[in-house]
Amino acid sequence: MPVPEILDWEEREIIVPDKMNSQIRDMQAHFGNRPWFHIMMPDQDVKDCQKFPAGADNQFIRWPGPGREHGGWKIRDDRSAFIVPEDGVYFVYANAGAAPLKGPSPTNIPVIYLTIVKDGTDFSSTAVSCPMQNEVTTTHGVLVECKKGTVLQAEIFAMEKAGIDFRIENQGQLCTFGAFKVSEGDLTGPCEPIPGLKRDWKDGEHLDTVLWQEQTTGVSRSLLGMPRFQLRGTKNRNYPQGSFEDIHWSTEHVRHSGGWEWNEDASTITVPETGVYVVSSHASINAPNVDLHSNFNFYAKLNDDRVALSQGGAHRKNYLHSRAIQEVRQLAKGDKITFQWNLSGGDDKWISGEDIAMGAVNIFMVSPESSFADVT
Repeated sequence: MPVPEILDWEEREIIVPDKMNSQIRDMQAHFGNRPWFHIMMPDQDVKDCQKFPAGADNQFIRWPGPGREHGGWKIRDDRSAFIVPEDGVYFVYANAGAAPLKGPSPTNIPVIYLTIVKDGTDFSSTAVSCPMQNEVTTTHGVLVECKKGTVLQAEIFAMEKAGIDFRIENQGQLCTFGAFKVSEGDLTGPCEPIPGLKRDWKDGEHLDTVLWQEQTTGVSRSLLGMPRFQLRGTKNRNYPQGSFEDIHWSTEHVRHSGGWEWNEDASTITVPETGVYVVSSHASINAPNVDLHSNFNFYAKLNDDRVALSQGGAHRKNYLHSRAIQEVRQLAKGDKITFQWNLSGGDDKWISGEDIAMGAVNIFMVSPESSFADVT
């Protein structure tokens, strides 16, 4: 539902039901009813799977279901596109598996690309090589600034020269697509400090205007646009093997709100406020050779500790290969986030490209709570 207009409270104001409803009830309803959708590929016979030839562009994945949505999403008749119901920043995620219809040549190993498409334009991509007659899966998630009517799609592509046809995987857990609204406005919109959320009201307490404002409309303003950060693209750089190397990101396409800080090459990003965050990143790098022992590890590092890892094998020379990490993390104000490569295989250095779609960092607060409860 659209966000209600936030109004200030005046000194000695007579509180009427209409204003209470719009500022309290309707705001709570808004936060509890933000748009989202999630859909997956049904389990089906291999012969019924969507097919796509190598080198064919604009192969949008068709999603027959099952799926769920809330907030008024529309899906095109061909089941390939989802229409955003209202303005805002959305976290969009895609996961897709593909398999060759026959075994690839050991010297002509195909590379499969998965792309999140916004209004017909490639927005974010990952790539994975397919060295056996088996399925491969690639995944990532990004923040996307949307307007009502924005069209979101997932595209799958096998690079030219693969010489074989492919099918979308026929197991639901290997193919999913979805989005949920993160904030109003865009990635640079207002971001106000979170007021105290655990204050107890007492019998006979004087309700002054400042306190009432803070605990009602102040909370609403903060929750409408909590801290969020995005950068897209890496710097063209050689990475040596056998050591942990900080990834150098491009700072030409940074969009953020809430007081984020980063160093010159964005290899270190500093968290502005304590809370619970989604940390989602993907990066891509060129393999130096076709040795099946060419492996690459993608790490997320929090302060001095490596806290997440995505491993992969790179089996096609001079093609980008990707890894992705998605985590829910308790972060404190001042925490430092770094992403690293650890590479092995071959005699040459690995090279990252400058394609803006093939790498990104997305971090956004989902709760101002300072800690998780322990799970026992």
